[in-house]
Amino acid sequence: MSFVLSSTDTYPLPVSISTPDLDRPGRFRRQSFDAVFRRLPRSRLAELGEVLSSTPATADSADATVRSLVEEVLVGWRGILDDNGEDVPFSAQLLDELLERHDVIQGILDAFAESVRGEKARKGN
Repeated sequence: MSFVLSSTDTYPLPVSISTPDLDRPGRFRRQSFDAVFRRLPRSRLAELGEVLSSTPATADSADATVRSLVEEVLVGWRGILDDNGEDVPFSAQLLDELLERHDVIQGILDAFAESVRGEKARKGN
């Protein structure tokens, strides 16, 4: 397959979230949606790596750093539904609500980190 140099600054990627199963106490179930991430230049990724590794291990500073990172890279989503099965459109307000859930933040960070490391690193090669 040929490499296509795209001018698109975003890319979709599945995000997997482990949530408590309300029907089976003590168990978890996997849910997913497609995140739309902003493609960042290597220089910015390096800066983010430095910021994340040097952030003090206090809950407030870590939370602020993680929120800032997600707000910078997550620009949309597909496949998030409301209780009626209707699509929930991306908005800053709804993103803020989602970022209150630790399981969602972890899923977003994991997916973004995989996209930065690449498929080879993900497979352990």
